[in-house]
Amino acid sequence: MRKILKTTSIALFTVAFLAASAAVPFLSGANAGATTQPNYSLKVRNVTDGATFDGNANSVTLDKGEVAQLRMQVGNLEEDNDISSLRFKAFFTDKVNPTQFNADIKADELSWMGGQVAVNIPEGSYLEYVSGTTVFDVDDRPEFFTRTNVPDINGTSSLAFNNGYQLTNVKSGPHTWIWMYFNVKVVDIKPVVINPRLDMTKYVANLSDGEDFADKKTTTTVDPGETIAVQIVVKNGVAESTLHNVVLSDQKPVGNATPQSLTATAKADEASTNKLIKININETQELNVIFGSVVLKDLFDNTIKILSQDEVNKLFNSGLELGDIHGTFEFAKVIEYKAKSSEVKSGTTVTTLPDTGPGLGLILLFGSVPAGIAIRKLRNVI
Repeated sequence: MRKILKTTSIALFTVAFLAASAAVPFLSGANAGATTQPNYSLKVRNVTDGATFDGNANSVTLDKGEVAQLRMQVGNLEEDNDISSLRFKAFFTDKVNPTQFNADIKADELSWMGGQVAVNIPEGSYLEYVSGTTVFDVDDRPEFFTRTNVPDINGTSSLAFNNGYQLTNVKSGPHTWIWMYFNVKVVDIKPVVINPRLDMTKYVANLSDGEDFADKKTTTTVDPGETIAVQIVVKNGVAESTLHNVVLSDQKPVGNATPQSLTATAKADEASTNKLIKININETQELNVIFGSVVLKDLFDNTIKILSQDEVNKLFNSGLELGDIHGTFEFAKVIEYKAKSSEVKSGTTVTTLPDTGPGLGLILLFGSVPAGIAIRKLRNVI
């Protein structure tokens, strides 16, 4: 009997998971690859009090037992910006009295777009997803308006899982509006806690020697004039969980000491970890980080920002704040930077001999002075 129940549970989970991706007939026929971010906003209202989404609707206060509805609104209005894959992701927290609720979207290979609303609930209370409340509507024209129920997975919204919920083939146009809704309720019993896992990698590559991060090297050697690159990836390895207040610090490659063993350390409220690379410096040239090369990326190699000098200083000293990191890989934070070794060896002095005119050998050869004088000169030198 236990085996039958287990098999049935797996089958139901598989069906529900596959249902977390839908192609809407109204949206079909889109070309692959959006190049411009769609419009996006997240709003919240108190359902129990009969509130609406009118106005800003960016905060809500709930008493025990009250229900709030959240709305993820997407408008893909720009022409020739069809979206092949549009993903919706919500983050259901287990924190007591959360002060914010996050729900994000992702269009194709573009960066995630974040949405956030303020939520205030009584002391000692929790927010819990209301089963069966995830739905989405499409089109702002009444004659084309449709509503679709999004199936839960084991009582949890499909929006909560690592890949979120996906719509495919979303055409662009003036009426391409999508509204994703779901409800949360204030409860006294703490929801099941899914602990996050802080994962980190740190790799180094000698670009001048043709190495890259795909080699996953933690040791390299640098010669004069060569350039190396360093990559640090910080992520949460558990779906439906959140790492809070993540801070990353790294040891800076600098000077001519060799080998240089450089440790990066990531800390969150829930965990901490560190990773080390080693750089061997041939001869005695100096190694320095290239100005303007320190960037923050996502795992899709999209550059989110070039770090300011103040942020670079924090990274190599007290630590750079990365904020909260949700599970899993698509919300990873990536730091990359480059360093170059000097052409001239540090501390090496090049001695230049003085110019004393034609040598004695030439004098003898061309007879510019009498041979006897030249021979006496040679004896004096010897």
